[in-house]
Amino acid sequence: MMVFEGTKMLTNIPFPFRLVKPGFLFYALFLLVFYVTPASAQKKTDTSPPSVNLDSLSENDKILFEMYKDTFDIELQNFLAAFRVADLKIDTTISEMDKKSHVEIGVDFVSRVLINGREQGLNGVVFLPCVGYYHKTGLYALLTSNFYTDKAITQYATVPVNILSAGYQHDFFKIWSVDASYSRIFISYGSVVSRSLLNNTFTVNTGVNIWRRLIFEASFYIDWSSLRNRDAFEERAIGFATSIHKEFILRKFIGAKIFTISPGVTAYFATDNLAFVRQRAVAEQVHNPLSLYTTGIAHFFGFVDIEPYISFDWRIRNLDIFTSATVAIPFNTFNYNTNIRIDNPKEYRPYVSAGLKYLFAVKRFKKHSATNNQAGNINR
Repeated sequence: MMVFEGTKMLTNIPFPFRLVKPGFLFYALFLLVFYVTPASAQKKTDTSPPSVNLDSLSENDKILFEMYKDTFDIELQNFLAAFRVADLKIDTTISEMDKKSHVEIGVDFVSRVLINGREQGLNGVVFLPCVGYYHKTGLYALLTSNFYTDKAITQYATVPVNILSAGYQHDFFKIWSVDASYSRIFISYGSVVSRSLLNNTFTVNTGVNIWRRLIFEASFYIDWSSLRNRDAFEERAIGFATSIHKEFILRKFIGAKIFTISPGVTAYFATDNLAFVRQRAVAEQVHNPLSLYTTGIAHFFGFVDIEPYISFDWRIRNLDIFTSATVAIPFNTFNYNTNIRIDNPKEYRPYVSAGLKYLFAVKRFKKHSATNNQAGNINR
C-alpha cells in the first residue's frame, strides 16, 4: 500500500556528515593537537601516557577552548538527536489533522499485481487514485479506483475496478489502534459471473506498539460473492495476516518534519481461491479461460506468502509521501497444469510501491452564522 521545507539539504555532503558544523570540527582539531603533539614530542624512552595541562594555556587559549567546548556539546546533542527514537506523540500537521474531520486525496502506485504472492495474470503496473473523508469520531468513507497498464484490460475497460469502502478506526491508550471496514468491489472486466464473485470484503486490522515503536499488527478479512447459490470455492474466501516492523524516526530530515524508516516482515495465511478467481476473470477477458478448479484448490487453507520489506515515509506539513520495496515469497502454490500443490516453489517476486496523499481540513460553520440566516428567513 515526490518542495521541501525547513533545513536546506546539502546534496554534496552525505548524511550524517552534513550535520557536523565548523564548531564541532574546530574543537575536535583542538583536542587532536593537544593530545597527539605532546606524545610525539616525548622522548622514545618515555612510555608514560600523554597528558595535557590546561593550566599551561594562555588566557586567550582558555577562552577559545571553552568556546569550542560549548559548541561541541551543542553539535553533539544535535547529531545524536537525529538518530534518537522519537516519543510516542509525534507533533506533525498530519497527526494533528488525523484527530479532526478532514479529507484525504492521493494516489498509489504498485509495480506488480499480486494476491498473496500469486500472479493475477496482469502485466504492467497499477495506479490507485483515491479520495476519502475521515470524521473526528473515527468514521470514514473511501473511493478507490484501479488503473492498469495491461492493454488486455485497458482496451475493454476505462476504469477496470472501483472500490467503495466505509469503516471505523480508533486509537486506544496511544499504543493500540483498531480499524474495521466494509468494501464493495465493482469490476468491469471478465464475464458477468466473474464480476460478482468475491466482491464484498469485511476487514479488521489492529496494531500494538510493543516497545519503542516496535509494532505488531494483525488483520483478518472475509470475502463473499453477491451471487447466491454458488459453491464454496466461489462463495467465500478468508485470510489472516500478521506483521511486525520497527519504526526509526528522524526529525527535519531531507526537508521533512518527520522521516520514518520501517523494516518489517508480513506473513499471510489464506484460502487459495481468491487469486484463482481474479486470474480467471483476466483470462476470460483475453478469451483464454483457465481450466476448471479442483478440490485441491477449493479445500486448502494455510500459509501462502511471506513478504519482507522496508518502507520510507516523508511528512511535510499536509503532504505525506511514502515508498516501499518488498519481496513476495509465495508458499503452497497450486500448479494448474499438473494439479499438484507445491509447498515451497522457491520463487521470489520483488515489487515496489509508492504514493502520496494530501490532507484538507474540514472547517465547521459557526453557530452564530446559522442563527443569523434563520433570523433572516423569518423576517422574509
